[in-house]
Amino acid sequence: MTALTVVRISHGSVSIDLKAVPDSADQLLELALQFEQLEFDSTPGHLELFALFLEFCVQHSNPLALLVFEALNNELRADKTNIHAAIQQQELSEERARAIIRAYYSLWDVPGARILYQAAVGHSALLS
Repeated sequence: MTALTVVRISHGSVSIDLKAVPDSADQLLELALQFEQLEFDSTPGHLELFALFLEFCVQHSNPLALLVFEALNNELRADKTNIHAAIQQQELSEERARAIIRAYYSLWDVPGARILYQAAVGHSALLS
């Protein structure tokens, strides 16, 4: 079994931890360092930080974006319900909920994401 490395992505007092194999972790750390230099209008919440980092990864590395997407699904437990219900359970503001939904679907055209969407919704009706 391959050992996983934890990469922490932080912004202000909020952070998320992502686990990756060492090669991916090195690349993820490079992106995290770039991402942490960005300025936001307000301090993002935990899930919003996931979403912002996911969108950042989509722009820079599709394989890493897929890794972050899986972590966001796990965090939301979106494999147990649909994404909209999972976000509603979080009781987020409308603005933060929209940011997460936007990030969630930011991989729509990324090769390899289709199987992750199917796993997240539990069926392929959304993608048929």
